Amino acid sequence: MDGKKIGWYITLGLVAIIFVLTFLVLRPIFMSIVAGLILTYVLYPVYLKVFGIVKERNIASFIVCLLLFLFIFIPIWFLMPIFARQLFGVYIFLQNANFAEILKGLFSASPEISADFYASANTFLNKFATSLLTRSTSFILNLPTLLFHMMALFLVLFFALRDGNKLREYVKSLSHLSPETEDILYKKFKYLTNSILFGQVVVGIVQGLVTGLGFLIFGVPNALTLTIVTMFVGILPIIGPWLIWVPVDIFLFVDGRTGSAIGLLIYGIVIISWVDMLVRPFFVSRKAEINPGIVFLGMIGGLFIFGAMGLVLGPLILAYFLLILDFYRTKKI
Repeated sequence: MDGKKIGWYITLGLVAIIFVLTFLVLRPIFMSIVAGLILTYVLYPVYLKVFGIVKERNIASFIVCLLLFLFIFIPIWFLMPIFARQLFGVYIFLQNANFAEILKGLFSASPEISADFYASANTFLNKFATSLLTRSTSFILNLPTLLFHMMALFLVLFFALRDGNKLREYVKSLSHLSPETEDILYKKFKYLTNSILFGQVVVGIVQGLVTGLGFLIFGVPNALTLTIVTMFVGILPIIGPWLIWVPVDIFLFVDGRTGSAIGLLIYGIVIISWVDMLVRPFFVSRKAEINPGIVFLGMIGGLFIFGAMGLVLGPLILAYFLLILDFYRTKKI
C-alpha cells in the first residue's frame, strides 16, 4: 500500500472521528437546537419588522429573543403555582372518582355493556392520573436541566435570526441541484412547513386557548390544567379540542350544573368548532394543505422517538420524506 492511500485512510478516519465526536457533543441538546431553528422560522417575520425599526441585527435579534423569553417566563411565573395546585386536585379527583358508576349512569340504557368494560375504563383513568402526576413531578425535578436546554435554544435562536440569510445561503451551497429545482423544492418545503407549524400547531394552540376561555366563563373547575391539556390535544389533527370539552360538558350535566353544561355545549358548537375554519385560512393558504392522516401518523411516530417535540418534528420529517420521494419519482432530483 503506497503512502497516498495510507494518508487518505488516515484523513478519512480523522474525519469520521470528528463527525462522531460532534454527534456526541450535540446529541444531549439536539432537540433544543431543532426547537431553536423551528422558532427561528416562526419568528423570522417578526425579526424583519424589528430590524426595519432598529436597523441593527444584534439588537433586533436580542429584542425578539427577549420578547419570547417574557412571553414564556411571565405566564410560567404566575400560572405555575396555580397549575400545580389544580393538577394535584385533578389527580385526587381522578383517584377518588368511581368512573365505573358514572359510566353506568351514562350508559344505563345499554345493558349489553359488560361490567368488565366499566372496570377497565376505571383502571385506565386511574393509571392516567398517576402518569400525569408522575410526569409533572419529573418536569419540576428536571428544572435545572431544562434551564440548560433553554439556554441552548435561545443561543440558537439569537444567532439564527441574526445570520438567517447566511445560514440559508450556506444550506443552498450544499445542494447540487439545478437552480430551478432548488426553487421548486424550497417553495414546497415552505408550504409544508407552514401547513404543519401554523396550520396544525398554532391553530391547535389557539383552539385550546379559546376552549380554556369557555371553561373560565362557565365555571369549569381546574380550568387552567384543562386548558393546557386541550392545547396539546388541539394540535392533533382529526381529534381536536372536542376530546376534552365534550367530556367536561358531560361531567357538568352529571354534576347537576345544567345551565353551565348547556352554555358550554352551545359555546363549543358555535365558537370552538368554528375557530379552525376562521383561523387556519389566515395562516395557511389552500395550496399549503397536507393530508391530515399523514400529519397524524407523523405525530404518533414522532412522540415515540422525540417526545413532545415529535408533535412537530414527526409530521415535518414524514412530509419532507414524501416530498423528496415524489421529486425522485418525477426525476426532478
